[in-house]
Amino acid sequence: MMNLNSKIDHFLKTNPALLYGFIASFISCLIVYGFELTHFTLSIDEDTKNNFIHMIDLGRWSHAWLKEYIFPEPWSPFSSMLVALIGISLSSATCCYALNFDVKKSIYFSILFIALPQFAYQLQFSNQDETFGLAIFLAAVSGVLALKDRLVFFFAFIIINVIVLSIYQSLIFFSATLVTIKLLVDACNNDCSFKKWVYSSAKVAICLCISVVIYLILTSKIKSYYGVSSASYFSGLITWGSLGLIGGIKNSLSFIYERSGPYPLYGLATYSFTYLAALLIIGINAGKKNNNLFLIILIVAITLLMPFVLNIAIGGGTPGRTLSQLSLVFASLIVICLSYLRSEVLKSLITFGFLITASTTVSQLFYSDYISAKQNEMLARNVMHDIYMAHPEFNESINKIAFIGKSKVNNQWKKFNSDDFGVSFFERGDSARIVNYINISGIANNLTNASNEDFFISNKDALSLMQPWPSPDGIKMLGRNVVIKLSD
Repeated sequence: MMNLNSKIDHFLKTNPALLYGFIASFISCLIVYGFELTHFTLSIDEDTKNNFIHMIDLGRWSHAWLKEYIFPEPWSPFSSMLVALIGISLSSATCCYALNFDVKKSIYFSILFIALPQFAYQLQFSNQDETFGLAIFLAAVSGVLALKDRLVFFFAFIIINVIVLSIYQSLIFFSATLVTIKLLVDACNNDCSFKKWVYSSAKVAICLCISVVIYLILTSKIKSYYGVSSASYFSGLITWGSLGLIGGIKNSLSFIYERSGPYPLYGLATYSFTYLAALLIIGINAGKKNNNLFLIILIVAITLLMPFVLNIAIGGGTPGRTLSQLSLVFASLIVICLSYLRSEVLKSLITFGFLITASTTVSQLFYSDYISAKQNEMLARNVMHDIYMAHPEFNESINKIAFIGKSKVNNQWKKFNSDDFGVSFFERGDSARIVNYINISGIANNLTNASNEDFFISNKDALSLMQPWPSPDGIKMLGRNVVIKLSD
């Protein structure tokens, strides 16, 4: 044990960028995500207490097992996000080690890694916080292993990425992105040939393909074991079959263009500086007459595409939470660009400018959820009050409940193009989610959802005569089921 401790101490002393990178990243996390860390709110996908079979169905069986046996299911206020932030910070420090950054570059990188608030779109889903933090750390570790040449590291890389896939599939390209950026750093330093780039890229691509094949085989077996027979989550997103080759290309390029330029998700407009940094890197190396200029241009172009590889693969768009490589590309290219500046004061001002901007936008995103949570509670309490007023005989153990339609909820703090932030359960039009929310928030104890297709068909005429709630005619007892009509 003493020998192990001494080895760890020696490793940290010889690689101080790891420790400084972690500290800088974690402090940045507290600055950016402090509001959500201290103001937990129920939001999307946080309404179900047991997600085990659902996650098996999505192919995230490592997530399911981790939540079943190690982490709290579905979440724990404060601690779930804290674990996620620690995992993200460890990932940032590991990236600094992989890129061979010195202490100063590591600090700048680690701050910028958090200063692009893409992680906010993932951390909104508190039921995945701990496992996402673990997965992104493992993805960064696999990137380090991919830069090694011994065979044992290839096997470890493959195994780790199978685990990463089975926690959160979109992180599969994180290690490849990290390796690509390391090759760019080497090319800028005249330490990467075209042959080295081809060899390293092919090695990672082959290993990732093996990981995917193993993952698909294991997923099929595990789904069969648990009696789940649905198709994979991402297979339902693939548009190449329905749109054709040209349609798929147009669809994916349109998504990349919108997310990169005129229609970014709220808070991600600063990602546009990545393209400025890319142009400066190419221009500066052209001015320096770098022998690897063509290779630098090629790798820069690939690096810019890496966050959208999944979108190219499926031929369409995905939610903001799946763009897991954005922060890595953003931080890396800007740090490379900053390395050409001499003034540490200017570097610090640029870096902290991005950080404060992220703190502002992320706090507003989570505050919109905070306001939505208040609206959810008010609506849920009013609905339950009106149910008992209209039908005093209502009994949670006997009578089921169904919500029809969706409410128009005016959340003045909801930001434009912010995915699920600030969206009320009552405006989603999903009866099961509303019922789950009312139960898990403690407003009711044992409500059961009655909303299904047969119910709608058999009561079509009666439902059409109802007026939208909060009209007194918006609540009606049909048999043993209470119906609340939220809209026509």
